[in-house]
Amino acid sequence: PATNGYVNFNLGDAFNNATTLYITDIQGRLVYTQKLGSSRTISIGLNPGMYLVKVVSNNASATQKLIVK
Repeated sequence: PATNGYVNFNLGDAFNNATTLYITDIQGRLVYTQKLGSSRTISIGLNPGMYLVKVVSNNASATQKLIVK
């Protein structure tokens, strides 16, 4: 779980420069999206709650549940 509303993401080598990060709340509303270039680490502020984080690139995708306290 993330605390203080700030979440850091560090993407591995499986994701290339054409990668997009999507964060939706538990009701499916998109609350954050960002196209990622060469940056592999980002930090964002989120309100407390449960979210789904999806990372999509040309050759891979991953979805993970995120809890912010």
